[in-house]
Amino acid sequence: MPLSEIDVRLIRELRNSSVLQDVADDRLQQANGVILVVCGDGDEIPELLEFVKLRLNSQGLPARTHLIALNGGALRIPRNSPVNSWNEGEMVLQEIRDAMVLKGIRTVNIYAHAPCGKARVAGFSIIRVVEVLLDAGERIRREIRDCNVASFLHIDRGDRRTYYVSEKAWCAWHQNPVLTVPVT
Repeated sequence: MPLSEIDVRLIRELRNSSVLQDVADDRLQQANGVILVVCGDGDEIPELLEFVKLRLNSQGLPARTHLIALNGGALRIPRNSPVNSWNEGEMVLQEIRDAMVLKGIRTVNIYAHAPCGKARVAGFSIIRVVEVLLDAGERIRREIRDCNVASFLHIDRGDRRTYYVSEKAWCAWHQNPVLTVPVT
């Protein structure tokens, strides 16, 4: 399922507003590995793991990842998320806690991708995907102490790109969004 033309234009606006940023390897604190919370979409996971491996290897680090995957991934974490229908968010948080203890990893990377079938069924626009993804990061930081959380959005549109999602830029943009297309 391709991205809608509206989502393509919104992605461009989020890039222009620095909400979606190129990934800077030095910002990723992954020396001891990373816990990845991702969508269980089997078409996306191999590319995501390769992306993380390349980022770690470029820093001279081994690709040490601990994967937590469900349909919708991190979009299930916020309590009020429409895709957290059976309180899966609690389970994901417990899996993160367990991984931190079992693996000694303190870095959590949460990923969403677009288009995502789970998000589409819930009626999410790309704006809603980013909003729920950042809410997920906020909940992780609030409920799990001593971890570093970074949010990423993978765009599957031919050229396939993964972007860092800047919470600071999102807050600034969200207070005064510059939209040239309607958002539902």
